[in-house]
Amino acid sequence: MKKLLVALVLSFISIVVIYITNVLLDNLVNSKELTSADANSKKEYRENLCVDHEKVLLSFKLADTPKTLSVCISKTQPDYIVYRFGTKDKIELEFPENKVDSWSKFTYSYYLRGGGQGNEGMDLNYLTFENGRYEYQIYEEYIARDNMTYAGIKITDKQATNKVTEIKGLSHSVEGSLIILRDNKKIKIKGEQW
Repeated sequence: MKKLLVALVLSFISIVVIYITNVLLDNLVNSKELTSADANSKKEYRENLCVDHEKVLLSFKLADTPKTLSVCISKTQPDYIVYRFGTKDKIELEFPENKVDSWSKFTYSYYLRGGGQGNEGMDLNYLTFENGRYEYQIYEEYIARDNMTYAGIKITDKQATNKVTEIKGLSHSVEGSLIILRDNKKIKIKGEQW
């Protein structure tokens, strides 16, 4: 009877060890997929800099350059958000490199004033993240007076002089919208700025 009980316990322990090993290996493989620079270099990016298993949150071409700025979100698990800058043939900046817990690395803020042109209506949306000494603020601003949506990015050098560099997007190239983030529970939403 003791031998049978010992055999059952050892079998159970073996099954648990195999299960835990498989879970750890799966997590390791998924983590490497999300962080591997080699995997990024082999991806085929669309013109909006997203890949097949991602959808565009916001994308636009930049003025005076062939480059594109995009924020993409995953359609599948693991769930993530990613910023990319460059061309479909050469991504110059991707943030974050490790997409695990990527939502926590971004902050969304907005201001909405209705009333159309007569009330100077506006819908201002901002997505911000920090990478090293720089703060990046992507903006999408609808101004009713102009009946126009403006998009671009402001990059602040926090270490040196707090110098702000603004790169404007081409309004006619805007795809998607940051407005979708208003009801997103995964991202930090900052209160109104005014």
